Amino acid sequence: MNLIDATGLAGTNGAIWGTETEDLDATIVRWEPNLGVAEHTNDEVDVVMTILCGGGLAIVNSEPHALVTGQILVIPKGISREIKAN
Repeated sequence: MNLIDATGLAGTNGAIWGTETEDLDATIVRWEPNLGVAEHTNDEVDVVMTILCGGGLAIVNSEPHALVTGQILVIPKGISREIKAN
């Protein structure tokens, strides 16, 4: 999947591409405004979020992080997080 093409999938919500190995789980997701992922904890792997376009809010261990195009956010495994597009 071309990353530029992935940003133009209007109407698509959730995972649109992914690959996984024993040490890495990489997924491209897209959400319409006010959608995202509910609070949860991933104990298996760290997560690196790269915002391709748009923005939103990530709540990591109860601390809000505004998400904007071009931003990278690292979320260590074992940490509570919730993500919402705007």
